[in-house]
Amino acid sequence: ATIITLTDNYRSTQTILDSAITMIPTAQDQKLTAKAGHADKPITVTETVDEQSMLVQLWKSIETDISQGTPAHEIAILLRTNKHVKIVCDYLQSQGIATYASKSQNIFETPTIDRLR
Repeated sequence: ATIITLTDNYRSTQTILDSAITMIPTAQDQKLTAKAGHADKPITVTETVDEQSMLVQLWKSIETDISQGTPAHEIAILLRTNKHVKIVCDYLQSQGIATYASKSQNIFETPTIDRLR
């Protein structure tokens, strides 16, 4: 089998790529380069002890950002798995924060990949 290493990313900023790599122990020696052309903006990476702590921390952080003048539509939350999206959206909506979620398609479940198998 031939291994093809992808090094260019056309979806994320360099800040997001660098942060993601630091959270994946097996990817420490990999380097992705942002080619999307999006403006790089600061991000906050937060680790919590459990799901409830994560939800409360997200809510407080969003409330703080909005009270300091950040437009709500400029706030994004990236989650490790899609199963967390509904949990986070439901919680934030219960706290009065409007949400919008977009689910990306798993490339390995596309007809093109099925034809390659």
